[in-house]
Amino acid sequence: MQADHIDCYVAKDEVRIRFYQWGKGDPDVLFIHGLGDGAYVWNVVIGALHGNSCVAAVDLRGHGDSDWSANGKYSIDTFLADVEGVLESRFRLGATIVGHSLGGDIAIRLAVRRPDLVRKIAILDFSPEPDPRVLNRVRDDLRMRDRKYRTRDEYASILLTQRPFLTAQEAARLSKHALDGCVEQGFTLKSDPSLSEYRRQKADAPSQEEMWTLIKSVRCENIILRGVSSSVLSAPIARRMSELLGNSRYTPISNCGHGLVTENPFAVAAALEEFQLSNWPMEAA
Repeated sequence: MQADHIDCYVAKDEVRIRFYQWGKGDPDVLFIHGLGDGAYVWNVVIGALHGNSCVAAVDLRGHGDSDWSANGKYSIDTFLADVEGVLESRFRLGATIVGHSLGGDIAIRLAVRRPDLVRKIAILDFSPEPDPRVLNRVRDDLRMRDRKYRTRDEYASILLTQRPFLTAQEAARLSKHALDGCVEQGFTLKSDPSLSEYRRQKADAPSQEEMWTLIKSVRCENIILRGVSSSVLSAPIARRMSELLGNSRYTPISNCGHGLVTENPFAVAAALEEFQLSNWPMEAA
């Protein structure tokens, strides 16, 4: 499903942050992708949603069609500031934040930092206690994908190898949006290769205690979605998160792993619809 409107927000360091809008009027739901992905991963999920809500999806800096950081460095604080700027500039009445993986981390932090902007959050397969071996594998996958491809099909075949629940149709769709280039010169990923080093910066790697403290501080309504076969977020951790968050629900999504957004998008959309992403009662001023 193609966006109805494409816009951008210019950050303080002149980096252009691209975001895509579906529907007319002011958006009230913002989708945030995970590390190395882009707003395009949400296309099927958004297309499966019903109702008249106006929603948007953002390309974080260094991803998709947003600009790369000039110094090649990325931090959670910079991602937060960028998304905060998008919310302040376009979401007049606040927003529900739907975040996958890194996007879930951003959603939690924004809910604590800017409760005036964030009304609800949906956290998709983000863990405050990720296995270091899994994180290393994710970075290795990013590095392995960072090369030139002769065809889009070549990239799609690598995705199918890395993500066993992904369909060939979805892999082809992702390869269409994730790559730049042409048949004559080959194709490369749109995302900044420096992203494979994200979280290796010691100052940017929050402790588990810090993340659990943030989770306890969330006050808005929320939902946790976990891919049943996820190697990133375990069922016990997801349940503990839900208990500590309060005003929360936990929904496992079958037939998918960490990449639930693209591996079982219709089940994700159904869970989000049940959560009632938008049109919630406004609190009295």
